[in-house]
Amino acid sequence: MAENLNSKELCLVVLGEYDSSKTSVISCLLKRADTHPRPRTINCSRHEGEVRGRKLIVVDTPGWWKGYPLEDTSQRTKDELVLSVRKCPPGPHAFILAIASLIERNLRSVIEHLSLFGDDIWRHTIVVFTRRDSLEGTTIEQHIENEGKALKWLVEKCGKRYCVFDKNRGDKKTGEDQVNQLLERIEALKDSNRGRHFQMNEETLREVDERKRDAQQKASERQLQVQEKRKHLRKQKAGVINSLSEVRIVMLGWVMSGKTSAKNTILNKDKDAPLNKTEQCEADTASVDGRRVIVVDTPSWWKFFPAQYTPQLVKLELKQSLSLGSKSPHAVLIVVPAGVSFLEEQRKITEDNMKMFGDHVWKHTMVLFTRGSSLGNMSIEEHIETEGEPLRWLVEKCGNRYHVLDNMKRGDGSQVRELLEKIDELEASFDIRDLTQEAPKTEITPSFDKEDEKKTEMVEFLEKEWNRRDRKLEERVRRLWQETFGSAGRGDGSLDRMWPDFCENEESSDYGKRIRVDLPQTKSFDPNHTFSSEHFPPQSNFNEKMAEMFEREWGRCKSINADRIRGMLSRGTGAENEPHKYGSKEWEELARHEAVVMERVQTIISYLCSKSDFACEPDEEERQRAREKVLMWKTQTSGLGSE
Repeated sequence: MAENLNSKELCLVVLGEYDSSKTSVISCLLKRADTHPRPRTINCSRHEGEVRGRKLIVVDTPGWWKGYPLEDTSQRTKDELVLSVRKCPPGPHAFILAIASLIERNLRSVIEHLSLFGDDIWRHTIVVFTRRDSLEGTTIEQHIENEGKALKWLVEKCGKRYCVFDKNRGDKKTGEDQVNQLLERIEALKDSNRGRHFQMNEETLREVDERKRDAQQKASERQLQVQEKRKHLRKQKAGVINSLSEVRIVMLGWVMSGKTSAKNTILNKDKDAPLNKTEQCEADTASVDGRRVIVVDTPSWWKFFPAQYTPQLVKLELKQSLSLGSKSPHAVLIVVPAGVSFLEEQRKITEDNMKMFGDHVWKHTMVLFTRGSSLGNMSIEEHIETEGEPLRWLVEKCGNRYHVLDNMKRGDGSQVRELLEKIDELEASFDIRDLTQEAPKTEITPSFDKEDEKKTEMVEFLEKEWNRRDRKLEERVRRLWQETFGSAGRGDGSLDRMWPDFCENEESSDYGKRIRVDLPQTKSFDPNHTFSSEHFPPQSNFNEKMAEMFEREWGRCKSINADRIRGMLSRGTGAENEPHKYGSKEWEELARHEAVVMERVQTIISYLCSKSDFACEPDEEERQRAREKVLMWKTQTSGLGSE
């Protein structure tokens, strides 16, 4: 039934990846200030305002990681997206799809995520390009024509409804013109649909509702089980669980899981994790609530590559991490970021990487969920149940022992005290064993099998490519950071506190030290370089799979690093937390200055996320080695690494 065409209410849902500037689009539409970096949108939020005499209802939604396939997005985020339509009943007149990056593989991810809403969404969607500078001097029409099939398909699927909307460009009048143009597109879309709201498939909504109810019920049961288990232990110990005077912890997990940040949170270290990945075991010590706490950070395995591609050097480092000299750890923490997917793929990779320690290690292991802020109003138990069987398996394999840390609340000692109490209980449940003596040594003995030799070559190649990109990304961040704060500093040193601690070379504890990364001189590089199957052995069906896994790993790395930079900035320059130091006029001037700096920094973040990859050109010696490897691979069998 057609709705009242004279209605003065417009309902919108805004969708997009992280860093797509969708929240900024909302701020501009509703004429709200948007200067400082905002926290991630975790839960759908409804905003209202009056624009050109019309009531505007706008729903902001959680973003998904740039370029991520739909399967790698957490179930919680997918459910939030679907339920966003309920924030503006009976449904939105239009979806605003904010797009910052025009790279084709990112657009494929966009298309997959919009499929959650069903085919009818395309009749209600307007594409809003939020990064004008990514057009590089061409018109949006020229860019759509030249970019590739994915962008053309997307624009045509949306009925060729699009506009450019960039709050970073133009004067006030230009900004108003952009808002007016977008509102005209929305009005035209509403008229073309005869005023009808978008209607979500009721069966899909019922499935989400049932899944949420089921997860909440099972979450309550899991909480009760944990409480009963802790009560039973205390009853056995006559109500007394002794606190360990020294607590030894080892952190394990995949690349970019947040191990180093979690270590700093546990030890209350006021520093940011470096942007590059941990290369060798690093132990750090601090006094926490009167205890000596030792945390060992370790090199990581891959999230998407099978355990057979974990480098031998990483396996050796992991094995050594359990020794701590002559002492065994009280707890082994498997670090898993909250708010991300944990599929059967990750369950198998985690299980296989843990085999080097022997089955007994699980008795000493706890799951540590990092980035707790990404859960929003969802409990960690609900997240465990919502993600499904693979994550439940991991938690139950660890004896239903788990804890969640919010690294953004580093000064909140309660979450660390609770973790240490859980480790006390773990220790009290049995006499600690020497884990290192029971772990099988054969698991990390280098093999001379031809198939294993090929796998080793591939692992070395992947590690080298990753480290090359790591260096280029770090160089780019350093340069942009210096350009921003070198020219915009107030001269009082306050901005220096924001400088990211990329690498250190000081002794960090009695047990180890951080590796210093010596950055090479800048070489020429292609900012649009991508890692394709051409880099792998020809004549193999496994090539495309390897290239896809690597790009999934690297895309995750870039997105997380951009998020880290935002985290550094969200803690601010410190001035906004000390207003008593400034007079009213000084405060106004300071606020204006901060707005300029934050605007520049937001550009940095968007730039890092919009560019493809930063890979430096190999020298001639590297090219020759690569040619030799390709020739060797050509002469060998094509079944590399198949399982």
